[in-house]
Amino acid sequence: MLSVVRKTLLPLVSVCLVVGLGVLAAWGHLTTARHVDAAQRADRLRLEQTLSGLTSQYLQFAFLDSSRAAASERWELRPRSAADRVGLRRVVTGSHLAGYGATLTDLTGRPLTSWAQGPLPAPTDPGFAPLRASLLAGKPGLSSVLQSAGRPLVAFAVPVVQGGVPAGLLLAYADARTWPLQDYDSTILLGDGAATYVLDPHRVVAASSTQSAVGRPLEGLPAVATAGGNGVADVHRAGVTQVVSYSPVGGGWTTVTVQGKDAFSAGVRSRSQRDAVVLVVLLTVVVVALAGLNHLRQQALRRLAEERLHDPLTGLGQRGLFTFRLEAALARQRRSRRPLAVVYADLDAFKEVNDTLGHNVGDQLLVAVGQRLRSVTRDDDFVARLGGDEFAVVLEGVEVGEVAEVVERLQEAVQQPLALGGTVLHPRISVGAALLRDPERADDLLREADMAMYQVKKGAAPGAVVVLEALGSTSRDERQPLSLPR
Repeated sequence: MLSVVRKTLLPLVSVCLVVGLGVLAAWGHLTTARHVDAAQRADRLRLEQTLSGLTSQYLQFAFLDSSRAAASERWELRPRSAADRVGLRRVVTGSHLAGYGATLTDLTGRPLTSWAQGPLPAPTDPGFAPLRASLLAGKPGLSSVLQSAGRPLVAFAVPVVQGGVPAGLLLAYADARTWPLQDYDSTILLGDGAATYVLDPHRVVAASSTQSAVGRPLEGLPAVATAGGNGVADVHRAGVTQVVSYSPVGGGWTTVTVQGKDAFSAGVRSRSQRDAVVLVVLLTVVVVALAGLNHLRQQALRRLAEERLHDPLTGLGQRGLFTFRLEAALARQRRSRRPLAVVYADLDAFKEVNDTLGHNVGDQLLVAVGQRLRSVTRDDDFVARLGGDEFAVVLEGVEVGEVAEVVERLQEAVQQPLALGGTVLHPRISVGAALLRDPERADDLLREADMAMYQVKKGAAPGAVVVLEALGSTSRDERQPLSLPR
């Protein structure tokens, strides 16, 4: 009897064990798959929000560029004015953001004078409707995508002010196939089959990583995708399930990313093909691997965001990207304990250049200074324009003497004579730096570099490097002014 029980019990226990392991493996996989899918969707939504925010900033830059153009000329605001046509040509050829054409109108929207590189849309184009609505609300106007001889255009409208009151309107046109926003979107790669889009209020594509889609409506999207909210949804389009993420830009514009669901969740699907028993045995290894893959994906997404955070004038990183790169450098410094430094530079007498030679020469000077700073730094160093005439550099693994050498090279490179606007300029920069050896003082790094630069600016020292370090449990600041050649 006992023998029979053993013969029956052992197989039964074995079967139960196998079944239990299979159930455990299936449950573990489903749980892991849900978590991974949720993490992927959260990452995609964060990236979508970043892209929509950057698109909004770009449109604001375009309005500022148009407003500056409206104030840069003395407009006659008469029908077919030859002087206004010459001024419009200067505006168009000098624009970084809307360089296709421009039109002056009266306050009713009736065209007066135009200059463009090709045909302009008719005033009756329905794409002007949101532009008119914004103007009536007292805001700058942004059109939907307009069509002119098969060319997709976007118009920015700003008032022309004379004697302190609006006297007319300036409409600046950008070619949606070639404007900088399209250049940004065409470089974004989010995985196999993924495509990014910037949509106007009528779901017409204004920019996309798929250039052939520009100027065409994007069909098959759920209504919620352009209703002004954020989200990630599964959508059935053309018989295929796709993952759609979306985030509002403003003014009815939206950014959308579309990717096939199979490609979006390819990593999870490949793991589901593993043997259930092996999955249970290697569960810990898989979890570690997933964490590593997630870390690599996070890094890749951050790099994609960095590509959209560059100053359109100089090509250098902007303040947001500088902050991100500094935080990443601080994280590496906490592991390696290698010194980390920030160099803060301010272009001297920049306002005088703008006042005497004009903003166009000032912009050219900023571009030249940015190129010179980049040319004398290492490939691993990060150079950014923080705004106006202020620049910063992140240096990793450097000591005080090396920071001093970098400061000297930056000053020598910038102060070389430069011919701009028919004048030879002798630019100079005031430079300060802060060096960090202990991560406990990380928050003070940029502030100390800024203060060191102002010491130089006020003539307190030809150059200054502030060293932040900690001995034992007691922190202290060691300020080391350096005699650096100017």
